[in-house]
Amino acid sequence: MRRARALLAGFTAFAVLLVSFSPAASAATSGSQAAQIRALKAKLSALQRRYDAQQAQINRLEHEFDQAFGARRHRAVPHVAARARASAGRRRLTVGATRPVARPAPVAAAPQPQPTATAQQAPPQGQLGATAPRTQSVAAVYQQQNALFAPGLTVTPAVQYSYADNRLFTLNGFLALGAIFLGNIDVTRQENTIVESSITADYSHNPRQEFELSVPWVWRASTYDAQGSQNSTALVSQNLVTNSRFGDISAGYYYQLPQSAPGGPIVVLNGRLSIPTGFAPYGIKIIQTKQNGGNLSYPSSLPTGTGLYTFSMGATIIQRADPAILFAGLNVYHNFTAHFADIGTSQFARQPGSIAGGDAALITLGTAFSLNDKVSTSFSLQDSIITATRDRPDGSPWSTVIGSSLNAAVFNIGTTYSTSPTTYWQATVGIGMTQDAPNFSFNLRFPQIH
Repeated sequence: MRRARALLAGFTAFAVLLVSFSPAASAATSGSQAAQIRALKAKLSALQRRYDAQQAQINRLEHEFDQAFGARRHRAVPHVAARARASAGRRRLTVGATRPVARPAPVAAAPQPQPTATAQQAPPQGQLGATAPRTQSVAAVYQQQNALFAPGLTVTPAVQYSYADNRLFTLNGFLALGAIFLGNIDVTRQENTIVESSITADYSHNPRQEFELSVPWVWRASTYDAQGSQNSTALVSQNLVTNSRFGDISAGYYYQLPQSAPGGPIVVLNGRLSIPTGFAPYGIKIIQTKQNGGNLSYPSSLPTGTGLYTFSMGATIIQRADPAILFAGLNVYHNFTAHFADIGTSQFARQPGSIAGGDAALITLGTAFSLNDKVSTSFSLQDSIITATRDRPDGSPWSTVIGSSLNAAVFNIGTTYSTSPTTYWQATVGIGMTQDAPNFSFNLRFPQIH
């Protein structure tokens, strides 16, 4: 009896197993799962469409609020990053064995890169609408162009080295019989080295305004040499002149205009006043060495400032065009007229008079690329066009100083590295492209956001 019951139970289990693995049962189960998957996918798509519409409306309202009331960007950026992280989590959602459902791009908001872990720790940023930089390297580029104001105090120690030289070939005489030169031939050379260290403090109390104060210390060294010592073309006379003291202290103000639309260009207006705290270039005496047939001339000292009050104003435009950042700027400078107790170069007389420095224009064009979340590189061209200086000795009319007009064009290559959310350093190499520009310059800056 027990054996019969065991055989009956075994037969029943085997029959149930066959029925469960039959094609009809498998088809019914697969059909039910497919219907559930389709229903879940339809619900997920509807939720995503609703979320996209709500996010687009929030972006429009945020932009309108920023334009109307100048809201602080550092309050909006964390919310945008949080929404981006939530959106990223939804895109990774899968149903069953199907592929992830791709989220369509928003229609009203400009597409933006996903924030990284480093970007989420970035300090509060300036007023940039929907195009706020999400990485430290991009934020550093914006700050260098004064298009992103870090709230609070930023202290920037910097040092700049520049080198320039020129050679003059002077003929003082006349040609005899059309082929023989009678007179003096002078070959002179001048080498100039300038090392300028400075401390710059920037303070921003709202996302659209920034105040700046810069205090420089200038060290200069110039070497003058000329052939013809002791009436010999093989001997060279040489003299080294150095000077170090404060340069011209300057104060600046920056104001960022509201963006016309998300993703549009950012425009920053600026004004700056330079105070003549450095050593003025007027009244410096020229020393001439004529002993033993020498023909060397050199100044008794070197200037570290302009000697004049200077006011400048201009504008900077920066445009994000992934993966590049385009920027351009124009500044104009005006030097105010000043009177000096001595403007002459003779060692044996003092000549009081007035100086009207030449006005200038500085044009900047460049582009920057973010290589990753911490490193960016930039290329720019700067051209300074300076008009001639005029002087007027007391009792005489105004006259133009010959050779005082300049055109100095420099090509810059820079690299920026963000060491932390509040610190980055920038290295820039400048290559002179005209005779009036330095042959070579190297600049290091270390901004510290407090």
